[in-house]
Amino acid sequence: MVSLFFIATPFQHERPAAQTHSLRAEIAEGIRFLWRRRPLRIVSLLTLCLNICFSPAYLAVIVLGRRPHEETFDRDGLRMTFRG
Repeated sequence: MVSLFFIATPFQHERPAAQTHSLRAEIAEGIRFLWRRRPLRIVSLLTLCLNICFSPAYLAVIVLGRRPHEETFDRDGLRMTFRG
């Protein structure tokens, strides 16, 4: 690691300054990119649907798995982690 300080070769070349865009323009560009590519659009929509459907289910498993008369929160969380 120390030998890297003795290397005189520049590792990165000079780059032109990056143009600054607004966040709205960047998001619009990303949506246009996604909309033009059908397979990516389908995969992203399926991922959105799966996230919307399964996120509450994961929360329900945690809530239903928690029993107030059993162990402490730390042990219960650890137990749920290993079951998952």
